[in-house]
Amino acid sequence: MTLQTRVRKGSFRGIPFDTISIGRKRVKKNTEHQFSNSIRRYIEERGVQNADFTVTLSIFGKDDYFDKRDALRTALEAEGEGVLVLPLEGEFNVKCTDVSDNQELLGNLGRCDFTCTFNIVGENEKGGNPISIKNSKISLFNKVNNIRNGLANTVNGKINFSNALNYANSFSRYTNFANTMAGLASLATSGSSLRSVATNFGDSLSTILGSPVLLGSAVNTVFNQFEAVFDVASVLFSSSETLFAFGDTDLAEMSSVPLNTPERIERVQNAQAEITQIQLSALGIACNAFAQMSFDNEDELEQTRQVLTAQFNKLENSDFIKNADIDGVYEISENLKDMRNDFADVIAEKKATVPKLTNYNNTKSDSVSMVAYRLYNSLENVDGLIDLNDIQNPKSLEGTMRVYTNVG
Repeated sequence: MTLQTRVRKGSFRGIPFDTISIGRKRVKKNTEHQFSNSIRRYIEERGVQNADFTVTLSIFGKDDYFDKRDALRTALEAEGEGVLVLPLEGEFNVKCTDVSDNQELLGNLGRCDFTCTFNIVGENEKGGNPISIKNSKISLFNKVNNIRNGLANTVNGKINFSNALNYANSFSRYTNFANTMAGLASLATSGSSLRSVATNFGDSLSTILGSPVLLGSAVNTVFNQFEAVFDVASVLFSSSETLFAFGDTDLAEMSSVPLNTPERIERVQNAQAEITQIQLSALGIACNAFAQMSFDNEDELEQTRQVLTAQFNKLENSDFIKNADIDGVYEISENLKDMRNDFADVIAEKKATVPKLTNYNNTKSDSVSMVAYRLYNSLENVDGLIDLNDIQNPKSLEGTMRVYTNVG
């Protein structure tokens, strides 16, 4: 069998190479728990890391040898992540963490063998777009801005008032929104510009509604200013929940309007556009705040994840987002999907570091201090265990309690 029949084609950053040697290694993640005055130990298995590949990359050439060699050298030595395509393994988003090369001259044929180590950063989606968790917070922030801008333009072009009653309905809705924002502004720093923005929005409603092409942009300005003045992620998150609930009862009131009349259609479409902009902008605030928040344990993380997941589901299935006849709604829908993907990446990042929990059966009626010392060989986690289990008498307890598995 000749060399040419044994090689397989691959590529890195789009630069092709040949290979006949691929080494693959996956490290199991373990946490060892030791116990005072005991030879017993507990090895907690915590999954398997992404694979590392050790690959020999070969290029051959005559007149084009130097161009091929230099192109692959440049690709391998460049900073950042790149797409690696390996025969028999597939496509991965990786960093090249080690590279060396060895050259050989065979008459007029040049050969260069690169020995490389690749660490997987994130597997590619089917579409080939690499996932980079380290940039997920930045990407999420950008997706939120994209959605805000898209919603502003869509609302500017969608709102219409053919009669005084429909105008009055929207005016009432936005007045309530302005009052809600003004109330939340009172939580911000004293003298915050958000207060003036919220007040000006309310005072200028008749002017803004008189020119609906300004409405979406005006709401966008209020939300951008709202997010800018809060520097406490938990406050921002709780405020966003108040805003997301805004307008939930408004659509139900449409039942009082006669069916299939132009007035009803217009009023429903106005309400859908207005409420969707407010709720989806609030979801964006919640996602940005979530990315900055720290969690004491995986239960807290999961509870918050469920809140945001429910909001994503509600909006993705809303009549407004699913209405393909609305100009710009397809782009909003796609940005919402991208935002959800980035949100999932942020969750993955937090899950990797947040303290894990498990059930522990305390059969000896020991104090919390003894439990902490037995589990962690330390008393540092006593307060955390008390708070986690809402323990009223830390000196004597018996039964099942929740404990950390990867702290101490």
